[in-house]
Amino acid sequence: MLWPYMKAIYIGKCPADKSAVNGVPVIRSISMNGWMAGRSYGDPTGASTFNTPASDAALTYRLFRKEYQLTKPSQLWVMIDEDAESINDSMFIVDMGSGNGIVDLMARRHGNGYGINFADAHAEIIRLKDARTINAAAPPVPKSGPLNPDWTTLTNISTVAK
Repeated sequence: MLWPYMKAIYIGKCPADKSAVNGVPVIRSISMNGWMAGRSYGDPTGASTFNTPASDAALTYRLFRKEYQLTKPSQLWVMIDEDAESINDSMFIVDMGSGNGIVDLMARRHGNGYGINFADAHAEIIRLKDARTINAAAPPVPKSGPLNPDWTTLTNISTVAK
């Protein structure tokens, strides 16, 4: 949807991403928060997707469908720089429950940090703290054992309790 405004195929790619497949540079490294009109992965009390709005009532956390629902835009992220080991679609899944921990892996190309954009349009680099996340060969990264602070950071800025 951004094409008419930018007319650039690399609009969804972090400039620091130098990854390639068979010598061809990848064109995307940015994904959208799955809780933003996507999929309520790991909600403790229900499940809903972009095409099942009637299921939203059973959720513990808000699956944002409309902009007016973003009550704390400076504290909710929209776009994230995703690691090449987990990028598979345009949605970055955050498990809010006690299940898989970090399901999709954030990029680590900024000094073990990742770029993230918030709904109020500000951006940050969030530094990773847990060696399990920093050294992950692929997702999922467990939150079990000592609670993974990288998982906690993501869950605190992905959605809100209803």
